[in-house]
Amino acid sequence: MVSSGSPRTRAAHSPVLELDHVYVVVAPGAAAAAEALRRVGIIIDSNVARHDGQGTAARAAFFENAYLELLWVDSSVTVDSLHRHDLAEFVRAAAWRQSGASPFGIGLHFLSGTVADLTIPTRLDSAARLRPGTYYVLLRQPEELLAPDVFIMPDDRAVTTWLGRYRSRRPDLFSHPWGVRRITRIFVRGPANQLPRSATLDTRLVRFEVANSPYLVLEFDGGHVGETLDLRPALPVILQR
Repeated sequence: MVSSGSPRTRAAHSPVLELDHVYVVVAPGAAAAAEALRRVGIIIDSNVARHDGQGTAARAAFFENAYLELLWVDSSVTVDSLHRHDLAEFVRAAAWRQSGASPFGIGLHFLSGTVADLTIPTRLDSAARLRPGTYYVLLRQPEELLAPDVFIMPDDRAVTTWLGRYRSRRPDLFSHPWGVRRITRIFVRGPANQLPRSATLDTRLVRFEVANSPYLVLEFDGGHVGETLDLRPALPVILQR
């Protein structure tokens, strides 16, 4: 990982970031978590994405503007020397009930502005699977061991570049029996010591709030139906439409 330097002075026009995807660290294979979503009418892709070099794997539920990822530590996936520290953070997140860490990750992409405009320190992660010269921008600070993993996607991997085409190829993965289409708000909740410094940024659709225990609230399609489904304890997620 390459440091992007010391905190920068506030830009004249602060950057605007939008939700790209959200992940929850779950038990290996994600069987119980996937079943909890299927029972309420959310389709989970049967394909498993292996994150080579990172030591994790995942399955996803896709929506028109973002996706929800069930991610786990997978001993069959390689870990390179640059990501051994990251793997320890995933292990801590997987044991969130015991470790006190947040089990969530929030991927963002730029709507406006650049990395140079950010008002908090960042690190650049040059993962092997990325195109040369592109990086994940990591926003979690070294002292934020318990906070959610918050990061910015490279422009060429943001959902804005591929999700529409994927929906055209696999419309079955977007036709959720529960009838939801778009994620319109996410509330990332947890104890005060999990509140990330990146909560000060302008992150469209994403809010960080203090609660007694960590859980996500995913709102779909503006929440106009007025229905709430609590997936706990199988998955620390509440769905609203």
